Amino acid sequence: MVYGSDPDKRISGGKVLSTKTRKVKNRVAIVLRLGAKLLSRAKDYFGAFFRRMRARLGTAQAITATAHKLARVYSRKNER
Repeated sequence: MVYGSDPDKRISGGKVLSTKTRKVKNRVAIVLRLGAKLLSRAKDYFGAFFRRMRARLGTAQAITATAHKLARVYSRKNER
């Protein structure tokens, strides 16, 4: 049986045997994060931004910040 937030609820005889939530991953987010990670060696604006953020925030948060910036630029370009 599937119930909202816990789609993998295993029930037998009215007893809950196990529950776990599925990992739902947005494909666009994965691609943006991969692109942000690859920018660490780029010699352009985004590469410099990534390195600044990495020095200030750490690698994981720098990837997220750069991916967010890429998403904003992409959406801005495609709205016209």
